[in-house]
Amino acid sequence: MIRKRKTLLKWLVALALVVVPVVLVVVPFVRSGMVMGGYIEYSAAELLNRKGFDWRTAQTGHVFVYFEPGTHAEKMLEKLKRVNEAAYDSNLRLLDCDAYPEKLHTFAVDSREKMKRLIHYETNGKAFPRHHTACFVVSESIWAATAHELFHVMHHQLWGQAGFKKWHWLSEGMAVNADEKWQGQDPHGFCGQLHEKGELIPLSQLCDRFGSASPMITYPQAGSFVRFLYEEYGVAKLRELWQQGHQAMRGVFSQDLSQLEKAWLARIARAGEPPSHAARTLLR
Repeated sequence: MIRKRKTLLKWLVALALVVVPVVLVVVPFVRSGMVMGGYIEYSAAELLNRKGFDWRTAQTGHVFVYFEPGTHAEKMLEKLKRVNEAAYDSNLRLLDCDAYPEKLHTFAVDSREKMKRLIHYETNGKAFPRHHTACFVVSESIWAATAHELFHVMHHQLWGQAGFKKWHWLSEGMAVNADEKWQGQDPHGFCGQLHEKGELIPLSQLCDRFGSASPMITYPQAGSFVRFLYEEYGVAKLRELWQQGHQAMRGVFSQDLSQLEKAWLARIARAGEPPSHAARTLLR
């Protein structure tokens, strides 16, 4: 019995030697932001206090804009302010909401390397919905200050967090739709070209395993499919889908995913045609 206790004690000591250092490293990092959907969310206050940055502040009626002196963002500040305010207005229309309850915070950095230093993740843009905050690269070669990231923030706050992790395709599809363009093209037209090349993936794969294919396929495809749902069924049905997930498609749209896929493929095949009057009213 004594020998067993000694063995158990040795195992506990060994486990502690492994676990404690990990906790000491990870906990302060996690405490610096809120975890959501597998990544850490940072507040505007935390980002403003990040070492190595020299922030300046401007604001519009609904958005605080943070930038550094001498950067492309400062040079293009008036455009940046206009774009942010326009994104606020257009996102509210897409979400069918009258107002957003908080001031939004946007951070413009001049490179992906700077973005990694700011949020510990290299990307062109990132949204932190729980903190009403979005970050994006604004440089001569990259302009990520579009409606996309602000849509994520506003969408998840106004419609709730229900679909964020489960319905990744829907979250990204709605944000792509908010931008209206993908690679400078209408998402329907872009996907029409992918369809002709045989490069689209089945919608069942898109919905269940969004990260299983190239983002250059999944993002525009999700954006086009979401736009189709907007055009054909309207924002109220999209909101219902967000709350329930794509498994509820038949209940929401009275068609299953395979039927919707056929109708969507027919829509992108005639991508040059304008949407219906109701869709133009919703999407303008």
